[in-house]
Amino acid sequence: MPPRGLQPAPANYQCPYQHCCPHLQGLSTEFVFAEYQNSHEEHLDHWKARDELHELLEQMRGYTQELEAQNAELKSQLTALHRRQFQANRKQPPATAPESQRVRKRGAPKGHPGWQRPKPAHIDQTRVVAPPEVLPAL
Repeated sequence: MPPRGLQPAPANYQCPYQHCCPHLQGLSTEFVFAEYQNSHEEHLDHWKARDELHELLEQMRGYTQELEAQNAELKSQLTALHRRQFQANRKQPPATAPESQRVRKRGAPKGHPGWQRPKPAHIDQTRVVAPPEVLPAL
């Protein structure tokens, strides 16, 4: 049936441009119509390929999520193993301990003059020592 508003072609009508239509850029009307009919099958093939690729993409996303979960689990196992093997040597004082119970640094207080051995008032003898010829190995 022709489109709305168009009259059907009369019986036994032969288009003069059947083999070379100027409106179809010189293509044959038979060729254009055959391509039009095949385009639906080609369109369905493209949708089928799209669906297959979409399914493959979903499989890959699931596999990636599994690998990420496995990676996170292995990292947590490694951290736990590392903490078991290398525990802290010092215990931190409790945060609520009073100031008098906290550990103080060793040594003299800041600003305190240093202690030194007094210099002798009289030197008994002086010796000259030659340097060694070969340095000892460390």
